[in-house]
Amino acid sequence: SDVCSSDLILVKLKNAGFRIKNKWLVQSVSFQVEKGKIVTLIGPNGSGKSTTAKIALGIFKKIEGEVEKYTNKVGYVPQKISIDWTLPLRVSDFMVLTENIKNEDIDEEYFHNTQILYLEGYLWDKPQTIDALKKSIQIAKNKKIKIAFTASDIFCVKRHKQDFLELLNEIDILFANEAEFLELCGNTKFNNEDSLKFFNKFNELTVAITLGAKGCVVIENGNLSSYKPQHVLNLIDSTGAGDAFAAGFLYKILNKENTANAAQFGNLLAAKIIQKFGARFEESEIKQFKF
Repeated sequence: SDVCSSDLILVKLKNAGFRIKNKWLVQSVSFQVEKGKIVTLIGPNGSGKSTTAKIALGIFKKIEGEVEKYTNKVGYVPQKISIDWTLPLRVSDFMVLTENIKNEDIDEEYFHNTQILYLEGYLWDKPQTIDALKKSIQIAKNKKIKIAFTASDIFCVKRHKQDFLELLNEIDILFANEAEFLELCGNTKFNNEDSLKFFNKFNELTVAITLGAKGCVVIENGNLSSYKPQHVLNLIDSTGAGDAFAAGFLYKILNKENTANAAQFGNLLAAKIIQKFGARFEESEIKQFKF
């Protein structure tokens, strides 16, 4: 019915259309979606059903006609979805995803042309997965591949502290935030002297400790260096800060740059990612970075 109180309408299209160049995908579409009712779009493949839905949702901006939205509470489920495993997940969800990694899943062929093996502390939870990770570490060592490990979460460190301490003799690069480091070394407060003393036992290890608004420190070859954070204008979402730091750090290491440049680039990416929602950069944002 065209007669409906406006407070019952969720979205309304008036002669809406969308075209790419000179080709119309849909044209002159008019309908409204009301609370408590279901609107079904029926038509063959390629008739514009998905395009019409995207017009109604405001996904397509440059359209013909009008779209009136009376609510911001709208969800969209595509008919096909490719899950991006870098999306933010709860730890419990992540464990379910990784619990089935087995020794036979690790093929030496995967290590061809690999320079760094990067392992997550989150994975260190199921016995068969731990065996698979140990196999990966051994293959990497045999092939002279650097091994980087992130502690991932303070609760991971608490559950597997002894295993993680033993790993420090096997890996080349450790990433940890302040809380994870303190749990690992058994201290209650961070200071440079104690940090250096603790990691001096591991001569071949490079350690990058992120300190949030205080930047980061890097311990390497018996020396500790501090690096100031990048300026943050508007903190929006801290999700992915540690991953962004590690990505920037490893990028510079892969390009044969020193750890000072690696730490500073890691700080830059971490500062950028927390000024937006989500844990991934868009391609257009990546192009703005000075590599």
